Amino acid sequence: NLKELHGVYCSASICPTWVWKAIREKLGVREVITGYGMTEVSGASMQTAPDDDNAVLAGRVGKILYGGPAGDERLGGNVIEYKVIDENGGELPQGGCGQLLCRGPIVTLGYYRDEEATALCFDADGWLKTGDVGYFDENGYLKFLGRCNDMYKINGENVSPQYLDKIISKCGHVVTVETVGVPDEKLGWIGAAFVDAGCPDQETKDMIMEYCKENLAPYQMPRYFFFTDSSTWPHTTTGKVQKYKLRDMARKLMEEENGKV
Repeated sequence: NLKELHGVYCSASICPTWVWKAIREKLGVREVITGYGMTEVSGASMQTAPDDDNAVLAGRVGKILYGGPAGDERLGGNVIEYKVIDENGGELPQGGCGQLLCRGPIVTLGYYRDEEATALCFDADGWLKTGDVGYFDENGYLKFLGRCNDMYKINGENVSPQYLDKIISKCGHVVTVETVGVPDEKLGWIGAAFVDAGCPDQETKDMIMEYCKENLAPYQMPRYFFFTDSSTWPHTTTGKVQKYKLRDMARKLMEEENGKV
């Protein structure tokens, strides 16, 4: 009974911008929340507020959830703290984009019976390397840009697949999109965008690609566009798209496409 639905918590992967507005209007929900976290930190460690507007929900994953009865004196009584580091391990100031590290009472002490993985994921001071990329804005909200191993470079320029997905998903003809980087001999990497646009004709496909050209920098423009049904994309049991498998699919489709030329 939707009349009893008062709130919606939506997280785990990027949502097209229209989803947030549709949840409020079509489901009649007033409180819509998104968040960020991982199993290693006991679940969600950041969250938006119920009264945050759709613009915040579409671009941020929340603020750090400070406090708690198990607070650590080193952290000012909080249960978790985050910092952002560059490629050399140096801490970045507010607004700096890099890998997220965290520590605190709710952060795991290591991986069960896996000393090698624990050593790789924790530094000497006990900071957990999340493998996630992002930055904190002037209001303390995290802008999540994806996984470290999802980011790729084209001629030395950093490209965030999640940023591309956000921009491309704003096109009215696009239902959902997932972009991956694929190794390339000349450029280092190139982008491949899997786009679900329903059952698009060639004119619609051309309009989507033209939209991308108008709204993305030349180096951000995916080299390949694959218009497919998103239900055929590889997913985990919880519904997340498996990027590494999608990357393999892109390679095979690229080889097929290039073989026809």
